[in-house]
Amino acid sequence: MPILGPKAESLPQGHDAITKYSLLNYMRSNDNNGNNSKKRKKKKKKKKKKKKKKKKKKKKKKKKKKKKKKKNLMVQTPRPEYPAADSSQKCLVAQSKNLNHMNGLRNPLIEFILNGMKEFCMYGLAMYGLYGIAATPPGEQNKGYICKENKR
Repeated sequence: MPILGPKAESLPQGHDAITKYSLLNYMRSNDNNGNNSKKRKKKKKKKKKKKKKKKKKKKKKKKKKKKKKKKNLMVQTPRPEYPAADSSQKCLVAQSKNLNHMNGLRNPLIEFILNGMKEFCMYGLAMYGLYGIAATPPGEQNKGYICKENKR
């Protein structure tokens, strides 16, 4: 089968026999003028740009704030003034039914309060509004609010 056109001259001759597939590949890869369009063009290497070094900013030193010491409230609170004992004022602890000793038994709470102000303050009875009630100031015995049922 004779090959016509400008491609016929550029085809391989002689012992390089042209097969059906080689011819198709040749036709596909070359344009009408016989120039191989699939040849890869050499890519130009891009020059790498040098990165500019950033200048480091100096950090400003922060001034440390002095911590304020917490005031110890237990030490600085003044002791409450205990009012003088009046016969008209009854002991509030003894008035409450739960704490009142009916059968002549010693009430442990009242005994505890009467024993002194140190333990009284330590156990936080002041939190319940019981301080100054049924308690004698230190150094002064039998003064202050002392319950009638629990006189010593």
